[in-house]
Amino acid sequence: MVRYVCRHCRRSIGEFVGEWTDPQLGLVQLSSEDQAAMIEFGKDGTVWVKLLCDYCLPVPWIDDLWYN
Repeated sequence: MVRYVCRHCRRSIGEFVGEWTDPQLGLVQLSSEDQAAMIEFGKDGTVWVKLLCDYCLPVPWIDDLWYN
């Protein structure tokens, strides 16, 4: 199972019942550095993907901010 969570406020964003290597998710296409920063493997087999939720995104979107 893959669970998406906001890396700032820890709000649950959603989940995917399947493997994190599923081509539909595109996570295997990330560089190894991006995978290390965004993906966390839980002891129970759950894969946590850390993103930003709509509440934590800056409005308007500003390029080159460290949290984008």
